[in-house]
Amino acid sequence: MNKSMRLGIVAGAGSLPLHSAREARAQGIDLFVYTVAEEIAKLEDYTEFGDRVKSVVLLRFGEFLKTLKKDNITHLILIGKVSKEHIFSDFRPDLKAVSMLASMKARNDDSFFYTMLREFEKLGMEVLPQGTYLKENLVGEGIYSRKKPGKEDKEDIQFGMYYASQIGRLDIGQTVVVRRKSVLAVEAIEGTDACIRRGGALAKGKGAVVCKCEKPMQDTRFDIPTVGLNTLDAMKESGAHVLAIEAEKTFVSDPQTFFAYANRLGMIVVAVKVPTEPV
Repeated sequence: MNKSMRLGIVAGAGSLPLHSAREARAQGIDLFVYTVAEEIAKLEDYTEFGDRVKSVVLLRFGEFLKTLKKDNITHLILIGKVSKEHIFSDFRPDLKAVSMLASMKARNDDSFFYTMLREFEKLGMEVLPQGTYLKENLVGEGIYSRKKPGKEDKEDIQFGMYYASQIGRLDIGQTVVVRRKSVLAVEAIEGTDACIRRGGALAKGKGAVVCKCEKPMQDTRFDIPTVGLNTLDAMKESGAHVLAIEAEKTFVSDPQTFFAYANRLGMIVVAVKVPTEPV
């Protein structure tokens, strides 16, 4: 990074964009925060960044590009949840967004990201990995709860993590919910929390295992798997009792608070490597 760098953090829902912005500022990086209007109800408070915070509508992508150019942004970090459901909502895209959507062969995560990436690159901007200023939010392999997984839990974790990686390979989602080596729910456009509730309901509160990992050949500039307090709340509501995440490749929002909350709820949390076979 050089002194001429000007960073733009495109902030979706969740606390990770705020942590990223704070760490970048602590390192002396000149930055702007662009809060995503489509997620306004779930955004953190960015008032500490004063007039360096601007609200943008991603579906008015032409306007957004003009804002980035006016602010002389040289580098970008795209982080935080932005639901694809907004494509089907009341937000009306501008002509640039309509043109971009029409150019996509599919409307999966990869298509959205790489279509945006091409537009950023045309303006000479570089998109950085999401973890550039979030190293402390990636946890290594281990058990992070007082409770330990039993034999059946371990078998379900291996089974579930394998199949989570397989749906990632197809760019469908990052999460599966399993019980006794049966896949109860697969994450799609509805998101992780809805997937957990659906799978937990099918397990009838008898202890489902939630498995989340990045997709094979993951581009670290977008869509890194993330868990937070809302993940644990969804598990509590559904009766799921084990959370398995991919070690060193899954963001944990506020790790100390997250693991303490998991312990209060009596849940098992582990970070593991993705197996090459389901059993």
